[in-house]
Amino acid sequence: MSEWVVKRDNFEVMGKFLGAFCKDGEVVIRDSKMSCIVVDTANVAIAQVEIDVEGDREATFKLDFEALTKALSVSKAESVIVSVIPNMMVIKIGSHVMRITELSMLSKPVKHVPKLKYETCVKVEAKEILDMLAGIVRALDNKVVFKLQDKVLSITVEGTILQDTFETPVDVEGDVRVVIPSDYLEDIAKGLKGKCKEVSLEMRTDSPLIVKAEIDGGRVGVMIAPRIVSD
Repeated sequence: MSEWVVKRDNFEVMGKFLGAFCKDGEVVIRDSKMSCIVVDTANVAIAQVEIDVEGDREATFKLDFEALTKALSVSKAESVIVSVIPNMMVIKIGSHVMRITELSMLSKPVKHVPKLKYETCVKVEAKEILDMLAGIVRALDNKVVFKLQDKVLSITVEGTILQDTFETPVDVEGDVRVVIPSDYLEDIAKGLKGKCKEVSLEMRTDSPLIVKAEIDGGRVGVMIAPRIVSD
């Protein structure tokens, strides 16, 4: 039986963050990393979480994210010992030993992840942007506009009653505008709040928005398809 040591908070981020997009996914442990990629049911967003683990064995496991979140909630211990045996993931946390049954199949298996590479990548401080997106997006119309012009990044949440625009100077040239469904951005913001200092936005007009962030001992990335709208 192979065992890996995982930071509890990071494992919880994986379950809750990816669970907002899909209810289950295939976790892969390789090269001292635990990673999982999921696609939402509407085929609009692809989300990935990768966290560091202690251990050099390889394993794959079809995991239900709700079961993982419930297992980790039983204790606040900082470290988790994870092992994978046939049809079972064993999680030792504090004084508890939790067993999660492996799924026979996934609700939304990932068959292909687009490899996109953009010239425009903007890095901004996370707190104010995440607070805005987590706090008011879903209550408004389902539209958020990201715009880069004259070295100014603006993010506008557009609604019929309230419109909120965040602007910040950046060291990036470009003329880019992309419109994104707001509910995905709310899930991202809530999942990352308080866990990262900086957010990276890879942008191209009318193309998927790629959001990346470094968390303590891990990495998060989401690709969201745009809404093509006329002015």
